[in-house]
Amino acid sequence: MVAGADCARLWKSREMTTTHNSDTWRWVVVSIVGLVVVLLLGYYLTKTVFKPPDNLQNACVEVLPRNMRVGIRFVTNKDGNVTMDLGGQKGVPTGATPQQIEQFVRCLELTQNVKVTVENGVRLSLEPVGQVANRWKRESGLRLTLMPGANEDVLNNLRIGPSVGRKEDIIRTWCSDREAGACVKCDPDQPSADAEVLVHLRDSPPVEKQKLPGIWPVPQPGATLEPWQLVNNKGERFYYECKRN
Repeated sequence: MVAGADCARLWKSREMTTTHNSDTWRWVVVSIVGLVVVLLLGYYLTKTVFKPPDNLQNACVEVLPRNMRVGIRFVTNKDGNVTMDLGGQKGVPTGATPQQIEQFVRCLELTQNVKVTVENGVRLSLEPVGQVANRWKRESGLRLTLMPGANEDVLNNLRIGPSVGRKEDIIRTWCSDREAGACVKCDPDQPSADAEVLVHLRDSPPVEKQKLPGIWPVPQPGATLEPWQLVNNKGERFYYECKRN
């Protein structure tokens, strides 16, 4: 009888221990899940709700001061990236040039670790103007027509960009003496948003042939490249830089 009572007490004790261990593990699992949820919620709130509203306004002021950002609106998206709306620049007589805005965008992407998407405007890399003209044919808004002349290789491969802005602002600046004005004549040289701009190469333009960064596909034998694709058999691609006086 004593032995039987001892066995009963041992069995009951084991049951209590098992129940206690089960409750302990359940509490640990619930605690871990709760902690993960809190951390995720905190991260979300930090990135969206409680993100400093003037973070972008105070960023990169050494590149583009705040008083030169007239007509530029920023929207921080849910994923933390940024949309830059240039629609407000219409009708603004003074402000940042397309080159200054491009430097500002690059600064934001590097220092704020975000991707910037441009709305109501375009972002050009350093590329031949013939490539831009061809792309804009399929888009709404301003169009570029490169007029035939004595040296179409030079005209098609004149450098444009890098720049960010409305198309008419980019072309207005590009056609001026600040960029390619010594090499081209644009008609009109103060285009509207839906204008067709005729681009003529000037006589004896002061240009210098330079190499684009990177390695490009080597042309296949017999293949005809586009006029703005100056690629040699080494995969090197070239453009022409208009030298300003």
